[in-house]
Amino acid sequence: MKTIEKFLTPGLLTFFRGIICSFSGAVLLGVINYLIRRILVQNLSQTDFGFFYSMFALFTLLTTFSQFGVQQAAPILTARFFAEKQEKRIDILFSELLFFSSLAGCVLMCILFFSSSMLAERFFKYPEAKSAVAVFSPFVLLYPLWLILQSLPHGKRNFSFYNAMNIIQMFCILLGVCFAVRHGVFAVCSAWTAIFAAVLAAGFAVILRRYRLRLSFRAVFCRKIFQQIWKLCSWMSGSLAGIILLSNLDTFCLTWFSNLQNVAAYNIAQPIMQILQTLMVLPLVFLPVAVDLWQKKKYTEIRRIFLLTNLLLLFGSIPLAAVMHYAGKWVITILFGAQFTGSAPALTIMAGGILFYVAGQFNLNLLNSIGEQKNGMFLIMGTIALDLLLNVLLIPSRGFIGAAIALSSAYLLLAASTFSRAAWRLRNAASPAQL
Repeated sequence: MKTIEKFLTPGLLTFFRGIICSFSGAVLLGVINYLIRRILVQNLSQTDFGFFYSMFALFTLLTTFSQFGVQQAAPILTARFFAEKQEKRIDILFSELLFFSSLAGCVLMCILFFSSSMLAERFFKYPEAKSAVAVFSPFVLLYPLWLILQSLPHGKRNFSFYNAMNIIQMFCILLGVCFAVRHGVFAVCSAWTAIFAAVLAAGFAVILRRYRLRLSFRAVFCRKIFQQIWKLCSWMSGSLAGIILLSNLDTFCLTWFSNLQNVAAYNIAQPIMQILQTLMVLPLVFLPVAVDLWQKKKYTEIRRIFLLTNLLLLFGSIPLAAVMHYAGKWVITILFGAQFTGSAPALTIMAGGILFYVAGQFNLNLLNSIGEQKNGMFLIMGTIALDLLLNVLLIPSRGFIGAAIALSSAYLLLAASTFSRAAWRLRNAASPAQL
């Protein structure tokens, strides 16, 4: 009994409670995302379906680059101020983050709106989609603001409220897609943007009231908080953009080196992977927990959680790939229809790599939490280089299956490299020379 009590430290208990809360929310969110893709694939042409998710991937990546890593900095600094009992700084932090994110988002939105014709013709090779690109351009403003709002309950470890925000948002989008999809991809883009804006406005009002957040224009120019944001973001923006690029690079390469039909086939396997990505709650929950434990110098607790999680993910990857190998066609038939079973090989390959992605993201969040943003960025850049090389080599001959091989190989490298660096850092944490 004493051994169990000794093992279940406060940090580990907080981690477990966060996982239990977040896991159920992630499962429900995965189901909603699947339903959205099912409705789209059954009502849009294959070209329109491929175009929508190619555009979505591009806009997500551009947003990440333009925001310079503030989405990741927000929960880390929130958790840090909370652990140090300096909660008044949170008002200043969010005043600065919302102001600069809005400014960057507006600039990018205008660029995309006025270049919608060029993007439709030259990148997507689908001139008819010009209006859809233009109407979806506000996404690059709305998306980062939503992530910043979410970072407040995330940083304060209020995982139930954090997950509720995500579920409500995506459920509203699901309802909008149901009504809009019969009118084509332009209507889908319009509904998605309008509902996103409405939910953001409602979420903003709730966050202000629930957390008594006081925003001030004067606080935007607080130099001390800005320096802390800059210190985190200057390197972390690269790793955050890299992880988003890694998730979407295959879609870009398929669009460029192949066609939208291959993009559509690839995105049949993707929503099933999103359901399996419920394990992404592990890095999500671990981020504020790690920040809190690191500030309190409880390195043994961090190491215990780190090793336990990596071992579980490592030993789960082979069984998961085996299950998808034998059940992939059956799963796709049930979820999308027998005509899409050609995507089954990609599903098997991606299932083999998805847990490595979770492990890599988990380890990367740890590195970002303990001051290793620079090294985390370099590890991500190496992973992207491998993914890009394999995409260039494999997509022309193997299409979406080549993209799946490239992605899973990159995930394996990400997991191995981030584990090695994080393990070394934790071993040396107690040494004054390393601190």
